[in-house]
Amino acid sequence: MQAIVTKYIGPTNHRGSRIKAIAAAGSVTVPYEYGTDTQGAHRIAVVALCQKLDWEFDHVPGDLPDGSTAWVKNTRLSLSQRVQLIATGSSYDAQDLKRAKCFCETDDQRQAVEAHLQGIATFEHGYHLHQVALSIPY
Repeated sequence: MQAIVTKYIGPTNHRGSRIKAIAAAGSVTVPYEYGTDTQGAHRIAVVALCQKLDWEFDHVPGDLPDGSTAWVKNTRLSLSQRVQLIATGSSYDAQDLKRAKCFCETDDQRQAVEAHLQGIATFEHGYHLHQVALSIPY
């Protein structure tokens, strides 16, 4: 896995502001997109580099001390995906279930979460937990 570093390049007499995205595999420089916030402008550069290198874009940013931004591939599943795995019996994490509880919309969904926490889940509970996973925004 390679990190991508983005850096703002100020305007000159001949060129406007730009963002440069650099990885060990290559780099790309794109015009600064003034219609977005700063992170959005950097994201555009990362997406352009990913397209150039035929990489899937699923990166998360972090600021570096020199003012540049590092982007690394997001390998962590979302809460919704983790709850979905629990619903199918693939894995179990009590913390994920406790966090998912706040997304329960019905008593059946709350009972499904409790059943999984107590280890007495049935197929019906899995169905309701699947519904909880769908209601989690990301």
